[in-house]
Amino acid sequence: MGYRPQIMQFKCGTAYPLDLIIINQTLSLLSIHEMHDRQIVATAMILQNQGETVALLTCDGNITDSGVISVIW
Repeated sequence: MGYRPQIMQFKCGTAYPLDLIIINQTLSLLSIHEMHDRQIVATAMILQNQGETVALLTCDGNITDSGVISVIW
């Protein structure tokens, strides 16, 4: 039986596990310079591809300029 990461629900939001799918998506986000920012954006992109409505709340210029995910600021 393999490891199965769990999505955790909280009142303020959802915690999504850093899994192999996210890591693979992270490696393709070369326009975003900071590794942790790539992981955040990759997670948002995966959720969006699964049909979720996603927008990141950030003022990070690199994420905003990349144009790969909707940003609210």
